Amino acid sequence: MSSFVGRVGAVCIAVAATFLVCAPAQAGPDSNACLVVVNQLPDTVVIHLDNAFPGSHWEVGPYATTLLTTEEGRAIASDAGWVVRSPPRGTWHYESSLNTDWGCDGSWVFTTY
Repeated sequence: MSSFVGRVGAVCIAVAATFLVCAPAQAGPDSNACLVVVNQLPDTVVIHLDNAFPGSHWEVGPYATTLLTTEEGRAIASDAGWVVRSPPRGTWHYESSLNTDWGCDGSWVFTTY
């Protein structure tokens, strides 16, 4: 009985880990928040946003930090937060004073790993 429970537990952990790795990365809503990507990988990453700017993507070079902008050169901003389609995987933090000179009321920073 205990080996059966152990196998079921192992399968549940594997399924949950797969879901977490494949889930999109999200940042919470903040009024007029811009998005910065810090690429800590040796390869260029392509950023697709699931909740804003449909059909758009941004390429961030290896070991580069980039404020995402429109084709017209304006910083992209959202009141609804950000959802970055995976891959890449990464972590989030909010900086309230970052990019205020670009018209942002702070920025969410997505750091790849």
